[in-house]
Amino acid sequence: MIYRVSLFIVAMLLVLIPRTFAHSTLKESIPKAGETVQREVKEITLVFSTKVEMGSKVELKNEQGEVIIPNVTIQKEIMKATFDTSLPNGNYTVFWRIIGADGHLINGDYSIKVDQAVAQPTPEPAQNAKPEQPEQSN
Repeated sequence: MIYRVSLFIVAMLLVLIPRTFAHSTLKESIPKAGETVQREVKEITLVFSTKVEMGSKVELKNEQGEVIIPNVTIQKEIMKATFDTSLPNGNYTVFWRIIGADGHLINGDYSIKVDQAVAQPTPEPAQNAKPEQPEQSN
């Protein structure tokens, strides 16, 4: 009987201990950490290893040290930060702070660079130019 109880306790410890120490981690980010993005950026997606609880936050800081607070939505393990307008070209640090499913507060940061090609305006024809007149024959 003691053998069975001991075996049961050991089995339970093996099952429960890994879950106790498994904190939420950032699995994926779009854009990725260190990425130079050459397109419009209006959204950042963070994917974590566990469910993200309400109250979790994301903010960005640009090269001038200005803090940008996005709109944040959370759906299970995905947290999305959306911006009203595209991020201008420059370097940004993405700061995130989540409350994981285990109740622990976890935070981190990473950097991205936005380097979207700026469209060159098409020159308009000069207003003083006279339209070409067809040659008249006599």
